[in-house]
Amino acid sequence: MHVTVEPLEPLTAARLTALDEQVERLCHLLGATPALTIGAVTVGPHA
Repeated sequence: MHVTVEPLEPLTAARLTALDEQVERLCHLLGATPALTIGAVTVGPHA
C-alpha cells in the first residue's frame, strides 16, 4: 500500500518515526506491503 503524506509543517524525527510505525501497523493489519512517501499530493480531488 502506498501512502503519501503532505505535512503542513516539517516533521520532526520523532513524528516521522511515529508516522512510519503507523503506516507499517496499518499495512500489517491489511496484509499489504508498506510504502511511505513524504511530499506533495499531486493527484486526486485533494491535490
